[in-house]
Amino acid sequence: MDQDRDVPRADTPEDAGRAARDLLRRVVGDRADEVDLTVLAPEPGGGDTFEVVAASGRVSIRATSGVAAASALRHYLAHACDLYPTWDDHTLSLPEPLPPLERTRVTSPWSWRYHLNFCAFSYSALYWDWARWEREIDWMAMHGINLPLCLVGHELVWLRTLRAFRVSDERARAFVGGPAFLPWMAMGCVHDHGAPVTDNWVADRAELAHRILHRQRSLGMTPVLPGFPGYVPAELAGPDASRVDWLGFDNRAVDPTDPLFHEFGLALLREQEREYGVSHYHAVDPFIEGAPPNGETSAVAEVARAVSRTLREHDERGVWVLQGWPFTYRSDFWEPERAEAFLGAVPAEQLLVLDLWAEHNPAAGATNHFAGREWLWCVLHSLGGRPGMHGPLRTVATEPGRVASLPEGGGLRGVGSTTECLNRDPVLYELLADVAWHGEVASIEDWLRDYARRRCGRDDAEVREAWRILARHVYADTGRSGPPVSVVASRPRVDRDLEPHHPLNLTAPRAGAETVAPLIRAWDLLLDSASRSGATPGMRRDLVDVGDMVLSGLATQHHREVVAAYQRGDLDAFDRAGTAFLRAMTELDLLAGTLSEYRLDTWLSGARSWAHSETERASLVRDARRLLTCWVEPGHVLQDYAGRHWSGLVRGYYQPRWRLWLRTLRHALEGGGQHDPARFDADLTMLEESWLRRTWCGPAGPARDPVAVAAAIRAKQPGPATRSGL
Repeated sequence: MDQDRDVPRADTPEDAGRAARDLLRRVVGDRADEVDLTVLAPEPGGGDTFEVVAASGRVSIRATSGVAAASALRHYLAHACDLYPTWDDHTLSLPEPLPPLERTRVTSPWSWRYHLNFCAFSYSALYWDWARWEREIDWMAMHGINLPLCLVGHELVWLRTLRAFRVSDERARAFVGGPAFLPWMAMGCVHDHGAPVTDNWVADRAELAHRILHRQRSLGMTPVLPGFPGYVPAELAGPDASRVDWLGFDNRAVDPTDPLFHEFGLALLREQEREYGVSHYHAVDPFIEGAPPNGETSAVAEVARAVSRTLREHDERGVWVLQGWPFTYRSDFWEPERAEAFLGAVPAEQLLVLDLWAEHNPAAGATNHFAGREWLWCVLHSLGGRPGMHGPLRTVATEPGRVASLPEGGGLRGVGSTTECLNRDPVLYELLADVAWHGEVASIEDWLRDYARRRCGRDDAEVREAWRILARHVYADTGRSGPPVSVVASRPRVDRDLEPHHPLNLTAPRAGAETVAPLIRAWDLLLDSASRSGATPGMRRDLVDVGDMVLSGLATQHHREVVAAYQRGDLDAFDRAGTAFLRAMTELDLLAGTLSEYRLDTWLSGARSWAHSETERASLVRDARRLLTCWVEPGHVLQDYAGRHWSGLVRGYYQPRWRLWLRTLRHALEGGGQHDPARFDADLTMLEESWLRRTWCGPAGPARDPVAVAAAIRAKQPGPATRSGL
């Protein structure tokens, strides 16, 4: 691959127009011939703008970028055709003839609309091929994204830079580690973790990165590429290097005054530019979750200056994109004085901060609005892709606009999605896309009514009512960090009152009867509508997601019944509750299996598809399993952080753990004795390690109809929620 190749971009409006017309054809097929699309040069000082009008069966789109043109298409599809180009339903069938739409002109109030989190490149996009990336980039454009993070292909840059500093090829590969854990290596959290990358993986990913960056740039996006966070192998850092711990990983931080910091960082940026072209925006996180080795304000400021100097020498227009996560995650360390010293050490025009979890735990207020630097209001939403629907819709609809109107909100330059896992809760991201173009959504009730109609493709009273219920009980602004905790995906324990080990950073309460009852009602309404009038891809997803929460909630209730029966010594009640607990998991697995994206075999087959040998295939599959389960080894603090209610994962991993738990407790009940927590933990670890060693990915086969499967499961349960007492 030519390291000096020039990466094409949308150098002219004509180039952007061609890219947007290609996107149009991918989304609507031959109906693209009925759309006139033009990209114009933006007015000096003007924001990204689109204008769309439709009459006499033709649509006219005029826009100032490829992204704006794609967003105009989304606007037309939603407002004229009652269609949404979501993750569930990307290729759309348009009505005949094309419906009219009054002339609409929209200018985004935001300079930047950001997308992607480092973690998403593992928890979601790890095994995506070009076809899936092409769909995602089209989705980005139609949702207004113009500042996407790109981590694909970064292995190549690190390997070449390490070799240039006389690190052996074998040692460099080991330091970079396995593909599944690259995002955390790039943030300085881990190293030497997972099976070392192979030549084939590195070459294939570099080729994919070129295609991704070419497409993003052709549409007028500005990719954000990684920079150097300050961590290198111990043998390169030297014996006096500081140690920074991240959940048991011992990382070596180069002192910011050491010439190596500047030399290595500059070499990495230059290598990246030679391979992937110019990018003025670089993501660098020296202390994403680890505390700096020296807490003096002068010391943290020196780290910031070192990163800034390196970026500026490489590119005088370079901008440092910093995740604001540490300022809330480690708020005990990042007191206002330290935070301001760190942020203030960087020239204002060179720093853009992501308020990473602004919808739940904003950092702006705790840092004097990032010491006056520019920043983006971002939605983190999903930690690791854990199961369950949630999201504070009203906050997302109104808070960015409210903050921007404040005197201290002048540094707010945009909004963004920083979720750790994609393809969850599409309602939240459709709302965020409208906020990205309109600044706010004044009436969430009106917006949800329109969303429900577009989601199911018709004006349906039952679907509207289902979404009203979901808005009140799932998407309300409760202040909770996520959906109810999944007992199914939590690690069983036989100590501590039999309470399972919940994953890191999970603070939301478990589902109770008051949580499950309205969800059953919403599920019934969606099922009735789908059975009577059919279901769009989006509606099928909703049926599975709502059913997932119902079954997860029922599993939680049955778990409580098991514990109560055990504690009072009632063997018959224990058996009944245990059977119901396992049945809920079986049904959960069946329901998830109706969607390919909720199947373990889809994930593992994706891992296998990147392999060029049996050895490579085995290592990729092993790390694919590890990422979703123990992360490091059974019992590690990150255990089940990325747990999901996937078919195959529930049946093959979670349910066997809970069977072991039930057998252990039943044996104690039968014998009238005590269980042995140490013996149980050893048996559980053996079970988990056995699952990790498997290389089998199947069975892969056609997915069953979600409507039929959901109806069959629901028929075995109590009657409507209004009468069941649940």
